[in-house]
Amino acid sequence: MRELNHREHRLTLTALRDSALPTAGGRFPLGLLPTLLTTLAPQWWEYSGAAYGKVSYEATGYESHANSALIDNPDTFTRAAVYATQHLAVAYAPDPVRTEQYGPGHEDHLEHTVAVEVERTYSESLHRLTDGSLITLDAGTLFVRLTIGEGPQVRRPSNWRFGLTGHRTPDHSLTTVDYADCVAAASAAFTRAAREAAQ
Repeated sequence: MRELNHREHRLTLTALRDSALPTAGGRFPLGLLPTLLTTLAPQWWEYSGAAYGKVSYEATGYESHANSALIDNPDTFTRAAVYATQHLAVAYAPDPVRTEQYGPGHEDHLEHTVAVEVERTYSESLHRLTDGSLITLDAGTLFVRLTIGEGPQVRRPSNWRFGLTGHRTPDHSLTTVDYADCVAAASAAFTRAAREAAQ
């Protein structure tokens, strides 16, 4: 991938500014993200001028990530992003320490970042679409990537700490749910979005 040219960078910054997100992305409570992404993901797709898109989930401090297949329409792009946040909430909900400390619905307070990048392929390359088929993208094909990441840090119940974590409180930034479970949840969300797109 290459860096954005001036026009592409300006379009991305305009989309972020219009949506009230910082240029580097924004950090939001998980409970707000489904509504936020339902509104903004199609706008980002339109602003980017992209023919394709991808949605990614990156767990804090964990090497494995979840990535959607290549998406060819804004509706599936939006569903993949929204479903990822919903599936993450389901994964966090059973956390026994958070449930004891904060009660039901504690997962809605966990903060995650959202970032959007516009990229181009360097050369002709083969990609898998959400329907499972393969497509060859020409060099210079534009696509938009939406990344959900930098969620809570994982603590073992015996090592749960109270007080500030940087500028964030444990209510917003700590969980005992394993990173691998979050990656699996996001992967399941991308599969769900792809399955619905094929119906």
